[in-house]
Amino acid sequence: LELSASIKAAWLRYYAADREAVLNRDALRLLQGLEEITLSRYRLGLLPQQAVLRAQREITAQRLSLVAVEQRRRTATAALNALLARTPGSPLAAPAEPAPLADLPPIDQLLTHTRDRNPLLAAEAAGVKAARFERDRTWRDRYPDFSIGLTNNRPRGGESSWDLMFEVMIPLQQSARRAREREATYMLTAADARRDAAEAKLHGELGSAHAAYTAGHDTLRLLRGTLLPQAEATRDASRSAFSAGSVDFDTVLEAERQLVDTRLALLQADLDTRLALTELEKIAGDLP
Repeated sequence: LELSASIKAAWLRYYAADREAVLNRDALRLLQGLEEITLSRYRLGLLPQQAVLRAQREITAQRLSLVAVEQRRRTATAALNALLARTPGSPLAAPAEPAPLADLPPIDQLLTHTRDRNPLLAAEAAGVKAARFERDRTWRDRYPDFSIGLTNNRPRGGESSWDLMFEVMIPLQQSARRAREREATYMLTAADARRDAAEAKLHGELGSAHAAYTAGHDTLRLLRGTLLPQAEATRDASRSAFSAGSVDFDTVLEAERQLVDTRLALLQADLDTRLALTELEKIAGDLP
């Protein structure tokens, strides 16, 4: 589960870095288009030189951002290749779109599912069972024990005979026996405490991942359904108004920046939500 979750998380970061690079290249093309419009209007005397310089400065800043994004993409590629036991520079296919996100079952159902499927909890439960068995075995040493043996003797060339053995063990060393009983009881208590601590830790991690996934899912719904359409409409309206000369260049530039920021926020929210889902699957296994 750990390795599978690590590979999924590394692939998601590779996917996000690849999509971020695409968004930054799109933003660069938009700014270059604005620069051409600005130069044309500057030559006609409709815009001051500061507008042209502002557009060129924004293009340079966008190129610097693209360099940083490409570095993150190479880092994500190397991390994913390392988990797949490949050389860092091995080429990777362009990431496809991941499956749509689904609604999660209620948290109580996930908690029950985790108790039944998590390997760490299963190991701790086995430790409790072994400690309880050892305690019960130690307590049985309070009482006398006996054993019976029957042996058939057949010497070469002689007559066969039978030996009957009867052995009785009486616990006379009471202090040593009580010490073993206390030790076994403490071991059982410690095993119970480890199991309870592991269960509480996993439940806390599960609750945090569930809350992060739910919040991310709601954020994605708002970004896709409300904020992104609003940013696109604002960008289109500002461009039309700029062509008509009713708004200045800064207004258009701000609208373009808001659209790019909204798309990047949507990508980041999608990444965070899918990473939370990966964490849930690492804790609970295959989700019901």
